[in-house]
Amino acid sequence: FAIIGSRRLSTDMILKETHGTTEDRTELEETPDEDDASSFVGSGSPVLLGDHTDGVVEHAQQYARLAELPPTLIEDLEWAACWHDVGKVDPRFQAMLHAGDEIEALLAMKSGRFLGKSGIPANDRAAQNRARRLAGVPKGFRHEALSVILLRQPEQAELLAQVNDPDLALLLIGTHHGVGRPTHPVCVDEDPPEIDIEWRGRPWRASAESRKRDQLFRLENDWPGLFARVSGRYGIWKLAWCEALF
Repeated sequence: FAIIGSRRLSTDMILKETHGTTEDRTELEETPDEDDASSFVGSGSPVLLGDHTDGVVEHAQQYARLAELPPTLIEDLEWAACWHDVGKVDPRFQAMLHAGDEIEALLAMKSGRFLGKSGIPANDRAAQNRARRLAGVPKGFRHEALSVILLRQPEQAELLAQVNDPDLALLLIGTHHGVGRPTHPVCVDEDPPEIDIEWRGRPWRASAESRKRDQLFRLENDWPGLFARVSGRYGIWKLAWCEALF
């Protein structure tokens, strides 16, 4: 591999450029961030959000129990795993997982079928970038940040009260792709769609205004402070251990 500026090129990509192929350079240069790449499984068969979530919950339970963590900590890891990807219900993100087909995504959402992983091949960067552009997903968008925003809405206060340590649970959710430790990237999202859907038997709502106001990169929303508090409470090594288990 070679790194050129912000680009990470494989040997094949370098050879293609060296020999002057007609491959669109824009497709090469717009490498998706890890958040996008993790949402493309490459099997040709998309994975439903509920099925993906069930798998994450099961693994979190198994790892936490094998690690002999305290029962309250296991409960919090299970809770975080259950809601870690709710931010993927964003209509644009769903359209991206449907290869950029907004109509197909809306019809699926109306029938209660939310995707957790796309069937677009994991190594097809060009197809991933096309899907992102067609869907209108803004640069820097993080679905895990939206998960935290949705869980912080007043309507979810009862749900959040079920967890023993809400700060820890939210931090694990907001950092489960390794971003947000301690800050989230700036995402210029001037016109986010309103969210008003039902998933897993719960209503999830967030107005466009609240989505802009509550973005985690804004200092007034105290994400770095949350990270500092949880790190101080558990210590950096135990927190890293929890993140790895989750």
